[in-house]
Amino acid sequence: MKSSLDQSINMLVKQYSSLFTLPTLSKIILYMFILCFIGSITSALSVSPSISSISLGMAFAAFFALLIILIDFIISKTAMRNDAIFNFRRCLALSLFSNLVWVILMLIGAFLAVLFQSTVLWSKLLILGFCAALILRLIVFLTVSMNSYVKIFLSAVIQPSVCIALIFLVSQLFNEAFAFFPFNFLVAALPLSFLSVFLFVYSVDR
Repeated sequence: MKSSLDQSINMLVKQYSSLFTLPTLSKIILYMFILCFIGSITSALSVSPSISSISLGMAFAAFFALLIILIDFIISKTAMRNDAIFNFRRCLALSLFSNLVWVILMLIGAFLAVLFQSTVLWSKLLILGFCAALILRLIVFLTVSMNSYVKIFLSAVIQPSVCIALIFLVSQLFNEAFAFFPFNFLVAALPLSFLSVFLFVYSVDR
């Protein structure tokens, strides 16, 4: 029974390995730093265009990149420790792709914020990107990982949740009132995100 299960797992790993050719770990780390620098500096400039915003954006970008790498390393060694697919490299690659979606929406929000002189637009696109990244992570973990639902949920939610919490704290450096507005939008968006993931996975499993 165990050998049959191991054989099935190995076949699954080979199948997904052939479908997705991931960059090397060093390249994934490099891309993560680049992505964080683009997102942080652009967002900082859209909220407060100044030289100090560039410096703060660079500092926060490096911090966020290191934090994401650390979180994924911890996830790979704890919740995903016995998973046949999600090693550190694949966990970090998933974060890279999900954060890419997030940063793209943040860049759109930054452009709209500058165009219409409203940080509210940036904050809404920020939360929309957070929900999109969360949905992508949940779907991938649920459909690929063989771990328990609790471990899958924690692995999918921790990294984006920590990042958005820190973003809200950092935003207070630029505008104290700004940090409190998006929570209403976030409270409304999160249940819809979880519902969409549930419906998608349920339809696939049927």
